[in-house]
Amino acid sequence: TGSKFGWIGMVNESGHLDIIAINTSGWTDNAHRTTDAKNMIKDIAIHGAWGRVLQNEQPLIINDLASHPDSAGIPKGHIILKSFLGIPMKRAGKTIGMFTLANKEMGYNLSDQQDMEALSIAFVEALNRKWAEEALKDSELKYRTLFESANDAIMIFDPEDEIILEANTKVYDIYRSEERRVGKECRSRWSPYH
Repeated sequence: TGSKFGWIGMVNESGHLDIIAINTSGWTDNAHRTTDAKNMIKDIAIHGAWGRVLQNEQPLIINDLASHPDSAGIPKGHIILKSFLGIPMKRAGKTIGMFTLANKEMGYNLSDQQDMEALSIAFVEALNRKWAEEALKDSELKYRTLFESANDAIMIFDPEDEIILEANTKVYDIYRSEERRVGKECRSRWSPYH
């Protein structure tokens, strides 16, 4: 986009904004490092021009930020923001965060906004996949913990092939038999229903 600065923020549980990605390439005259920049906008109250994007849940272009009524100033040491493009990121109709670009030489236009809106949709889809993978891992860990810590012997087997697919450690403690190992046949004579 030709922007000199940008970041992606997510609304946290307390309703404040946390940075999850930042580009500080425009901070050439500034001594701040990326980690310092991240700390500047970690868990901050929603306000100013970027806050309006989250509150109104609408994109916002401002090409003269200093004179805009929503300009809230900048923290000490922060790069001076001249132009601004904010795009809300939505999940299931709810705004969960935003993309922010700043300091494009010629300012932002509707084409920039549309490009970033398309990108925000793809980004939220990627986040949804990541969150689903994390939820699945958590679920699998809970299942594995319950399965292995059960006081009863648990075997899962394929009824067609009569092969043991899974067995918890109690199976081996109780039966102490190689015949009850995963991958072995589990004939119906061993079935608890027989």
